[in-house]
Amino acid sequence: MNKESLSDDMNNKQTINDQSLSKAETTESEPSYSLPESSLSESSLPESSMTKHTLPMSSLPERSRRQCKQNTPQLRFPEFNGKWVLKKLKHLTKINQGLQIPISDRYTESIENSYFYITNEFLKQSSDKRYFILNPPKSVICDANDILMTRTGNTGQVVTGVNGAFHNNFFKIKYESSQINKEYLVYFLRHSKTQNTILKLAGTSTIPDLNHGDFYRIKISLPSLPEQQKR
Repeated sequence: MNKESLSDDMNNKQTINDQSLSKAETTESEPSYSLPESSLSESSLPESSMTKHTLPMSSLPERSRRQCKQNTPQLRFPEFNGKWVLKKLKHLTKINQGLQIPISDRYTESIENSYFYITNEFLKQSSDKRYFILNPPKSVICDANDILMTRTGNTGQVVTGVNGAFHNNFFKIKYESSQINKEYLVYFLRHSKTQNTILKLAGTSTIPDLNHGDFYRIKISLPSLPEQQKR
């Protein structure tokens, strides 16, 4: 597996100002952040299928209307004017942990019915160790379209573009593609503000550990899919 496949696939997008990712003003004490004022992810849908689906402001409760105004940036692509909606990740994603396999049950070469075993070791640039495991359950198998994130150890590292079975140190993040674009979500998770939030939620122990509940508490500001996909 070429580790260059883990490099940020957003480097061909337009330059943005990282400082434009500002903390959203809400009445709740849960972590929430707005993405930069223009989203920078590639379109994964044909142009004909891109339809605006932002709710009219008049159909939202007063509290939601206030939050939409607070989370919608003033600087954005000129063809878009719908409001951005603040949502918890629990309403957009579903996560599951991987599988812990003893070293004694791992193979150092690929054999029939084996899967590349994605571990924290694989993320180290200086490491050339590769492991394979036999017949893992379907729930811990991922492909290049999936999003993985380390939940413990080097917490918060986001991995995509890799095929295999993932270790218990990882979450696989399934997302509602009808509401959020993959590249938009990856960019949000990798952003420094989100990374700081993840590390705070994971705790300050020797081995930080992000649990399911804390991941689901994180909030993200969502424009319509076409705006998320705008380059």
